[in-house]
Amino acid sequence: MKGSVAVAAFTVAIALPIASGAQSSAEPHISDSSSNSSHVAMPSDSAPHAYGRGARELRKAKDAKDPADRLKHYSAAQAAFRRSISLIPNYDALLGLGEVDLVLGDTHEAIYSCERALDLKPKSEPARACINQGFAIRAKLKAQKAAAAPPGTGPQ
Repeated sequence: MKGSVAVAAFTVAIALPIASGAQSSAEPHISDSSSNSSHVAMPSDSAPHAYGRGARELRKAKDAKDPADRLKHYSAAQAAFRRSISLIPNYDALLGLGEVDLVLGDTHEAIYSCERALDLKPKSEPARACINQGFAIRAKLKAQKAAAAPPGTGPQ
């Protein structure tokens, strides 16, 4: 009898703040399983959820016609992929981040992210293509800088 009263009290203590809206969505929910171990979970703050948000923003960016809107979606995708990776380093988010970084012009970060993705899936052709594209963009930019430099100011 005392055990059921304790369970009821625990249930009310958890349900009351949720029902009243006092508990924010950023606070962890603690659930008690039958094995008496508690688990803390962030409702919308998991690596797969963050990756999904990044993938949606990436699709929106690719479909956007307005350059400012496209940049907004790429930046949101970048933040979501970084969040996913910070929770659990995973191939899909690393590859997505590499792709976004390439578009945003950060070849160093793109190559780094794609190399980390390749570490997780060594036979990944998309990760290899991302790395190669990053190096190709870097070489092109270096050649453009060298061509634009006044004579006699290049490396000696």
